[in-house]
Amino acid sequence: MGARVEKLVEEDSEVRGVYYRGQDGWHEVRALLTVAADGRFSRVRRLAGFEPIKTAPPMDVLWFRLPRRPGDPEESGGRISAGHILVVLNRSDYWQVGYGIPKGGYQKIRAAGLDALRQEIARIEPAIQGFQSIMQKQALGRVFTSDKPLTIPLFLRFLLRLPVVRTLPARFIGLGFWPVHVKNL
Repeated sequence: MGARVEKLVEEDSEVRGVYYRGQDGWHEVRALLTVAADGRFSRVRRLAGFEPIKTAPPMDVLWFRLPRRPGDPEESGGRISAGHILVVLNRSDYWQVGYGIPKGGYQKIRAAGLDALRQEIARIEPAIQGFQSIMQKQALGRVFTSDKPLTIPLFLRFLLRLPVVRTLPARFIGLGFWPVHVKNL
């Protein structure tokens, strides 16, 4: 870590890797495929001359960290409540929390203050634990406790025969529900 991409390796108008500056100086990494995975304000995307297509998701997300305590569960998870979404990601030594709010709702939250935000998050957290518990018992519980093969409903088996449907889970994991596209300038 501690490296920063400063320049692209370009040959015949194609990107073939990156030049980066580390703590001990300049380095070069060559690759058949160079992927810019450096965030919303991607330096690599800017160096390549790409411009993202502007989208307007109907929500904003406030990201912050919370300390992990002994006895905390290992699983990442999420909660949904009226008007809000809470995502909690296990980052080993802390929790990364994403608090989804309606688009433009930040000023209202800021005006209400930090204590109000804490109370709202505390209210959301247990809101669907019962639902999550039921889903785990109904769906996952059967998988792990049954000695019989898992049967998939006929309708789902039919859908899974369609190539486009089979690729959806990987697509959502890799790209999300709304992929962000770039345009070459």
